[in-house]
Amino acid sequence: MSKIAFDLDDTLGNHTEQFIKFYERVYKKRLNFKSFTSYGLERVLRMKRDEVNGCLNRFYESPEFESISPLNNSQEYVQKMFENGEELFVLTGRPKVLREKTKGWVRKYFPCIGLKQILIAGELLPGLEQAKGPICYKRGIDLIVEDSWEQALNCSTHTGVALFNRPWNQSRSLKEEAITIVNTWEEVYALSKKY
Repeated sequence: MSKIAFDLDDTLGNHTEQFIKFYERVYKKRLNFKSFTSYGLERVLRMKRDEVNGCLNRFYESPEFESISPLNNSQEYVQKMFENGEELFVLTGRPKVLREKTKGWVRKYFPCIGLKQILIAGELLPGLEQAKGPICYKRGIDLIVEDSWEQALNCSTHTGVALFNRPWNQSRSLKEEAITIVNTWEEVYALSKKY
């Protein structure tokens, strides 16, 4: 039995798609998925950090945030991994204030992942909200499914990584043997069988 962790936003759920809808509604400016060439929203939105934080806080309270839905085939393949006996976790960098919303979302769409298996990185390593690698090591995670190149690199010293091919990862040079680029959940599932 392997331990497999999933990032939540843009890995299990369509976070950026819903953020774009929110942004266009509230700020009356057009965005598209391919314009997210950086993981840092300051660069994408051309805002200062405090403005981005305000924007995100508004998003977290919006109907678009509440409408985040599972990505294509994610439910099917996560369920298959569960049925294969894998121990499953969600490991998210979401802010701690979203703990209950996050748990509710996972319970609704991925009931095979237990509440104790929903990990908020900032609660486990205070001050290091983005450091998932040490958490993977401490929990004995064999494979993490990510959308962030930085997180993939951080985790790759401790575990295998399936990194979703996203616009914000295109300018990165990936030479880490533990990182495998994936485009679909079917590819994630095939990789999971190797762990």
